[in-house]
Amino acid sequence: MSQQKKGKSFTYIGGLDSVTVYLPTHTINVKPGEPFEVCAQDASALKNHANFQETTGASVAATEPAEEAKS
Repeated sequence: MSQQKKGKSFTYIGGLDSVTVYLPTHTINVKPGEPFEVCAQDASALKNHANFQETTGASVAATEPAEEAKS
């Protein structure tokens, strides 16, 4: 049986009022200072991004994927 990697928590620290983040497996909307949790694959895409800081020690609810805009 393979072990699944745990997700990680991040906080958006950029200057915009909110951002929509398109990650490998999810799309999420976040506001500055709002912590969110992503799966291990999405965490690898955020870990070196200047506008996102890894959050430690706090329990954060997993994010729900944002609804896709239909045109």
